Amino acid sequence: MSGLEHLRKSIVALRKRGGVAEAIIGIDQGIATIEGLRTAMKLFAPVYVFHDRGRRTYHPKLYVADAARTATVVLGSPNLTEGGLFRGYETAVAIELDLSSDHDRSLFRDVSRYFGLLVKCGRPCQ
Repeated sequence: MSGLEHLRKSIVALRKRGGVAEAIIGIDQGIATIEGLRTAMKLFAPVYVFHDRGRRTYHPKLYVADAARTATVVLGSPNLTEGGLFRGYETAVAIELDLSSDHDRSLFRDVSRYFGLLVKCGRPCQ
């Protein structure tokens, strides 16, 4: 929840501009909190809960924000927490995409396909 509170205004503004804000939240290892899940459900639509019943842990940190003509893809190590986003030493790369460019649109489709695969493994939060 701590990281989401820092991002609340930006996510709300993105959605008001017609942007998409979806989330896949991993609950393995008991790190996710019920408060964080509730906050995510208010900010994102839809929210998927990912849980691997085996020994594997959902651990990707892939953040994507897209609107009609642009998208931003962030891939790196930070968790969606205050420590992960603002206090810790983390590494990430942010890629700004111009969706009118064939190359950028192709990369965005690849990222979207990966996100779609993760969604198939997750469950919609109601």
